[in-house]
Formats: sequence, C-alpha cells, structure tokens
Amino acid sequence: MNASSLTLQQLLDVYLSTRRLKPRTAEDYQSVIDRYAKDWRNADWQAITTDSFEARFGIVSERSHAQANYLVRVISALWSFGCAKYDVNYPNPTQRIKALGGLHVIKPKDRLLPDAVHPKWWQAVAALRDKEASAFLSFVALTGCRRSEALGLEATDIDWHSRTVTFPDTKNGMTHRLPLGTRLFGYLYDHCHGRTGRVFSLNGRGITASTAEVSERIGFKWTTHDLRRTFVTVAQRTLRDLATVKKLVNHSSGADVTMKHYLRLSVEDLREPMQRVEDAFDNLRTQPHIFGEKI
Repeated sequence: MNASSLTLQQLLDVYLSTRRLKPRTAEDYQSVIDRYAKDWRNADWQAITTDSFEARFGIVSERSHAQANYLVRVISALWSFGCAKYDVNYPNPTQRIKALGGLHVIKPKDRLLPDAVHPKWWQAVAALRDKEASAFLSFVALTGCRRSEALGLEATDIDWHSRTVTFPDTKNGMTHRLPLGTRLFGYLYDHCHGRTGRVFSLNGRGITASTAEVSERIGFKWTTHDLRRTFVTVAQRTLRDLATVKKLVNHSSGADVTMKHYLRLSVEDLREPMQRVEDAFDNLRTQPHIFGEKI
C-alpha cells in the first residue's frame, strides 16, 4: 500500500499498529477522528488542506478549545508519521495554525472540593442509586487515583491479605501499589470481595450522570479529577511531606535527582501516611455543616 492510496482511517490504523500507545490513548485518537473528522475518514489523507483543516479547527473550537487543540495534535502526529513512513513530503495542514500561534491557551483547572462541602458530598455519594458509581467515587476520593486507573482495575489487583491495591496501567507507565486505609478496605470488601473481572462495572456515561446528580444535590459543580486535587491538598496539609504525597498519587519525580534515583518508599512505608490521610477525610466527612460559609 502506497501513501497516495491511504485513507485517513487507514493511516490511523497503521499508526496505531506501529506505535506503542496505551489503549486509552489509542481510543482517544480514534474518538477524535470519529467525532471531529468523520467525513475525512474514508478520504485520501493527503487531500486534507491547510484551509479545510483551519475551517474544521474553527468549528471544533466553538465546542471546546481543548478538543480543538487535541485535534491538531492527532492530525499533526498522523501527518508526521505518514510522511516519515512512506518517504513523502506532504504539507502538514496543522502547521500554519501552530506557526501563527493559533492554538488555544488552556488554563489549568485548580478546582477542588471545599472543606465545607465534604459532609454533603459524602452523604450524596452514599445515597446514589448507582452503587457502582458510589463505590467508584469513594475509591477515587480516598486514593487520589486517576479516573482511568480506577476504571481499569481488575479484582485480582486487590490483595485482601496484604490490604493493598495495585494499579498496573498508570499515566507514567509505572506500576503503582498502594496500601488500603481501614475505611477504604471496608468499602472495597463490601463492594467487590469475591467478584471476578473489573472492580467497577461502570462507563463514562454512568460517571457523568452520577457526578451531575451529586452536583445538583450539594449545589456545587465538580469533576472526578477535582477529587485527585482534593486528595493531594488534604494529604499535603496532613502530612506536610511533599515527597510522600507524590508517592501516594504516583506523580512523576521529574528532574528531582533525589526523588528519581535515591528515594525508595515501600508500600509499608506508605501505610501509616495513607491512614492519616484517610482519617483527615473522615474528619472532613463528619464535621458539622458550616452554615453561612461561602463555597
């Protein structure tokens, strides 16, 4: 198959079969093409012009700046791959947008659950009709893990004897093993002890619906990633030890030589800090409602 006969979808298929992408990333690439370039999938990939792509970028931008930027990323990656693999030099249709500073500046989100919201949040989560979602949200809140990491857990990733959970597929590619606090162990035991397959039988639509339901009940809009920021904040406030907090949430050590090459904290080193963080969440969960405090 030569470059001139490839459709955009065929190029994407070759790209995904060649590059070692995580399953979630591969799904995201396909989803972006399906959602925003559906009419281009069966067209010759090199037929996408700079003008037509800029027009499409503008349409997607009206819906989501982040998704528009992601579309640029996907098409640009496919173009670079296609030109290199098939030894051709087709103009990259994303180049003008990038060269002229057309990409959107995305402000990092910094929202988390305010302390005053915790009692109502935990009560609303416990009252959810979807008990899979209730267990999932409690788990994410008390581990600070990423949504995709929780959804990917299998029952075999929980060691009931050692009271640990292992995340085999994480963002930084490293297996992450965490001790389970007393309350979280009880939650998981009631939820899935004896189960086979996935720990949480849940999809994105179910999470979105349950998140919206809780938001309406408590009068505060939030996302699952806000729970990760909340965990990090509560953990640092409680432990005052950023190195341990980074280990708890499996953050990359970056250029920190000590963290990257010397500091080695075992799962047992993390057990006492993890319990202290869970206790801090218990204090927030059971605090009296703070009337008159602005959220």
